[in-house]
Amino acid sequence: MPQPLGTKTVGDVITWVTEQFGDVANVQIDTPKIIRYINMAVLEITTRDPKAYQGRYTQNSVIGQNEYSYPTGLLYVTGVKYDTSLLKTISFEEIQRQTGDSFTTEKGTPQYWSQQADYFQLWPVPDAVKTVTVYGSAKPANVTVSGDLLPLSDRFFPRICEYVEAKANELDEDYETAAAKMTRFEDMLKVGQNAEDSMQGTYPLFRDPEEECI
Repeated sequence: MPQPLGTKTVGDVITWVTEQFGDVANVQIDTPKIIRYINMAVLEITTRDPKAYQGRYTQNSVIGQNEYSYPTGLLYVTGVKYDTSLLKTISFEEIQRQTGDSFTTEKGTPQYWSQQADYFQLWPVPDAVKTVTVYGSAKPANVTVSGDLLPLSDRFFPRICEYVEAKANELDEDYETAAAKMTRFEDMLKVGQNAEDSMQGTYPLFRDPEEECI
């Protein structure tokens, strides 16, 4: 699993939000609520931006088995490797059309992987025990105490604070301010994504997921 990338803690969010909200004594918004909102913010960010929390997950292939489970908590898959080879993506329908009944029986070194709802398939079916590596974006583990490091890089710290502050404004029934904070949260996430995409050049690059993993 990926590890926390930044230096900011839950306590930093609590301090920032309560000072901005004018409630340093935690009278109106207590620590458990802030921690719950932090976890909601992190899930929202990783759902909207697949590159926010990436990692690699390994398991061994099984001779004669073509179906494999996804790692727990995985949100998006960006690539699959068999041993040292990056596999090509193919739809389940297309590989069935090309191979017919041999999809689940023909053994060899896998060249393709197809994505299903809760598992993925390799073809040809593995004829050896090798490492299967799945690259993707995952849901980070929830933070629970003020000393926990935030699981995302420091560049997402302002977004997490904005999200939590918006929720605090909702508790205070200041819905107009809450809506403005949430709009800024969403807009600035898009700005960050666009800036990252522009740094990769005008044309999309197909790269080994290893290069973008933690």
